[in-house]
Amino acid sequence: MNDLAAIPARELAPSEICRKCDPEQFRFNTTEELEDVPLVRAQPRAVNAITFGVGIGSDGYNLYAMGPEGLGRHTLVRRQLERQAAERGTPADWCYVFNFESPHEPRALQLPAGQAARLRDELGRLAEDLRTSLPAAFETDEYRTRLQEIEAEFSERQDKAIGAVGERAKEQQIALVRTPAGFGFVPRRGEEVMTPDEFHKLPEEDQKRIEQTITALQQELEGARCAMCRSGGGKPNASCTS
Repeated sequence: MNDLAAIPARELAPSEICRKCDPEQFRFNTTEELEDVPLVRAQPRAVNAITFGVGIGSDGYNLYAMGPEGLGRHTLVRRQLERQAAERGTPADWCYVFNFESPHEPRALQLPAGQAARLRDELGRLAEDLRTSLPAAFETDEYRTRLQEIEAEFSERQDKAIGAVGERAKEQQIALVRTPAGFGFVPRRGEEVMTPDEFHKLPEEDQKRIEQTITALQQELEGARCAMCRSGGGKPNASCTS
C-alpha cells in the first residue's frame, strides 16, 4: 500500500487507455483461413473421454461434462457430436400418429429423412380442406336425395322384418301391438286381444307357456332390429349391444 501511495496520480490521455492492434502483423485476410484451436487446453483426458462417450452407439448411456463456466464444455461436446454425425448416414425421420384402435398407444412411422415435416404440413392442409369440403358435401341436393332413398329403404326393410315376427306371433295366438314405448306382445283369443283379467283366469300352465312364447318373440324382435342397425340402418336400440 505504501508503494502505491508513492505513485503520483496523473490524468491519462485517451491514447493511453485504448489498446490498439496493428493489422499488419497478421498473415491472413480473415479468421476463416485459420485452423481451429483446441477449446480446452491441457485437458487431453477430458477430450478423450468426451470423444469416447460420443462414440458409444448403444442406448442407455449419458454424457455429463463438468467444469468452470466459460470453459467451452457445450461447444466441445457439440463439435464432437457434429464430427461423429458427419461420418454417419442421415437418420430417418420418426413421427407419432394417432392410434384409433388404442388411443393411449400412438403409432410410430419411420419416414425418409426430411419427409416428416412434409407429412405434417400436408396433413395440416388436408385438415383445413376437410373443414370446408365436408360440411359443403352435406348441403348438396345429391346428398339429400341419397339420404331420403336410404331412409326409405331402411324403413321398408324394418317394416318387413317386424311384419315377419308379427306373422310368427300370430301363428302362436300372440298379437304384435304398437305402444307409445315401442312394440309389445299380448296373448290373443281368436281375433281378439286378451284382457289382463282374461289372461289371469287361464290355467297357470297356460300362462307360463304364453309368457315363454312372448319372451322368445321379444328376443326375436330385438334381434331383427339389431340386425337392421348393423346393416347400416337407423338409430340403435338401447338394448342392442352388438
